[in-house]
Amino acid sequence: MTKLNKLAILESSKNTTAKNTANNSIYNDLKTRLTVEKTSDNVARIINKLMLELSLNDLTLINDQNIATRNAYALDKVTMILKSLRENKLSSAKMFQNYVVSIMRNMKRRRNKSVNNLIANCSISLSIENSDMKAKDIRLHKATSTSATQRSSTSIALHACDVVNYDTTNKTMTFKDNDNAKQMIELL
Repeated sequence: MTKLNKLAILESSKNTTAKNTANNSIYNDLKTRLTVEKTSDNVARIINKLMLELSLNDLTLINDQNIATRNAYALDKVTMILKSLRENKLSSAKMFQNYVVSIMRNMKRRRNKSVNNLIANCSISLSIENSDMKAKDIRLHKATSTSATQRSSTSIALHACDVVNYDTTNKTMTFKDNDNAKQMIELL
């Protein structure tokens, strides 16, 4: 085995260890945030699914120094989505209402219940032009630079909570055909 291969294996091991540590931390944080005694079976199942399928990797970022950090926006949105599912009402948190709800409402309005990244970005920033936007679509007055960050963390959170499928090839979010997605659609 060459020295380069040994370094690559060591590097991969560091990333895995850092991610696992961060994932355990995120998992415990989610359980704490959601007050376990009030957690429904459905929400508990989602938290366990996140941990078992390591979807929490989406919520963990590894920087150049192999230090794992949390995707704070996505983690906050996961918490708000799970609370919405638990309490059967949309979170009133401003971040949730502004970003997650505007994207989901625009998804709901479409026949295929799907939006691409550009339409999701347009949901957040009025300054982004797109002919596919409809007159009744929600358009927020946020900066263009904000839209990409918020769209990304929203898609990660909705995917992690089993509400949408995110197609990385076509860069589209589509509501899943399951109880979580149906409940979120009803709440809109």
